[in-house]
Amino acid sequence: MENNEVNNHEAQTDVSAIVAEAGNDPALQDKQAGAVEGSGQVATQATDYHAEATDLVEFAYDSLTPLYPSLVGVYTPDVREKLSARSAKLMEKYGLTVGDFMGKWGDEIMFLMLVVPLASKTVVAIKTDNARAEQQVEEKPAATVMQPIVEATAPDSLHTKI
Repeated sequence: MENNEVNNHEAQTDVSAIVAEAGNDPALQDKQAGAVEGSGQVATQATDYHAEATDLVEFAYDSLTPLYPSLVGVYTPDVREKLSARSAKLMEKYGLTVGDFMGKWGDEIMFLMLVVPLASKTVVAIKTDNARAEQQVEEKPAATVMQPIVEATAPDSLHTKI
């Protein structure tokens, strides 16, 4: 067991050394900083907002159509393209990307992707149960009206009920 601990420590040390060495490599630093050929000028990488918007629209489409199949006829490829084009303009205006959305709201989006199908199925199940219970009430035979007991005295007996 002691030998295993030594090996783990050596492996961690090797990884730490590799990371430290890579961090000191000027060529790697230039690439990570986005510098142009090590000149110190940072290149700005243009964001393709149309591609970002298309990814977002397609993600929403792919997430919702299994739940609501009728959306396939509503969100045709042409409609999705127009939606992507309009969304791209807004995303560019506000400087948003899919990474921004997922970075800020990724947990919430993933939560909704789990909850929305469950909520939809829950509503359907409750409606089915309620309809079944209502149908059972309608199918029950009407209760028979009970006749009250009439107390009368028979002429030949003093306390006989008829």
